[in-house]
Amino acid sequence: MTSSAPQIETKLSFHYTTTDLVMMAVLAAAGAVLSAWVINPIVRALNIGSPFLAAWPGTLHLVVIVIAAQKVKKPGAALVTGLINGVLQMLFGNPSGALCLLYGLANGLGAEIGIAIMQWKPSLLSAMFSGAFGVACGFTVDLFYWFPNFTLPMQIAYVANAFVAGLIVCGLVAYGIGKALSRAGV
Repeated sequence: MTSSAPQIETKLSFHYTTTDLVMMAVLAAAGAVLSAWVINPIVRALNIGSPFLAAWPGTLHLVVIVIAAQKVKKPGAALVTGLINGVLQMLFGNPSGALCLLYGLANGLGAEIGIAIMQWKPSLLSAMFSGAFGVACGFTVDLFYWFPNFTLPMQIAYVANAFVAGLIVCGLVAYGIGKALSRAGV
């Protein structure tokens, strides 16, 4: 006698479906356009006053990466989305140019750490962790490229500020958009 109950897969899968790949690519493209043409000008203007203040809207760069990690629920989804996002930002005219690839790598790896802590299960907490670690890793790149003269205490404060901003802004926004996409059937 066979059971008709669905089998629950307990192993993590690195095999992406076509739907997974399309979702990651579309999210990365939408994020790249927003980052290059909307978020970057805001962040650059705020950097004149305070890089610590600019970190808060700067976390919006990672929203699509966190959404991809939450929707695909497989290891590497955030990293792949981050790298695609970085390539597309470079092509769409982000003033950072090829540095966008490094940002994409750092953001994706950080977001992977955050969602791995929660075992790739989508939730508010996993979105917040993914946002926090992703933003902190991405903003660490800033220290070498944009702010090399920061003292060690300023560097620690900058990354800690980025972590908290990612936890609150990126995590909450990504979770909210992810929930809205789920209600829409995506």
